Amino acid sequence: MNMGALHSIYHLYRLKRRLFWSVNKLELLRRKKLTLLLNYCYQHIPYYQEQFKKMGAQPEDFQTPEDLANFPILEKETLRDRSEEFFDPK
Repeated sequence: MNMGALHSIYHLYRLKRRLFWSVNKLELLRRKKLTLLLNYCYQHIPYYQEQFKKMGAQPEDFQTPEDLANFPILEKETLRDRSEEFFDPK
């Protein structure tokens, strides 16, 4: 069996286990993943560093997906015009 297949089986196993998790446990996972994503963007992605600075916000200010409603919507034109700012420069 190749590594790709093993990787897929492992992730399928993890997903199936989550079917039996409580709503609270799933909510904690969702918050953790949101926090990890926002922290990465804040630390590494120039465009989002600028957005956080303009808002006077920190990643920990966003605890739920509903909190993201306060974050500016990314327009397609901005992505086209400033695409280089969406990559980690390292």
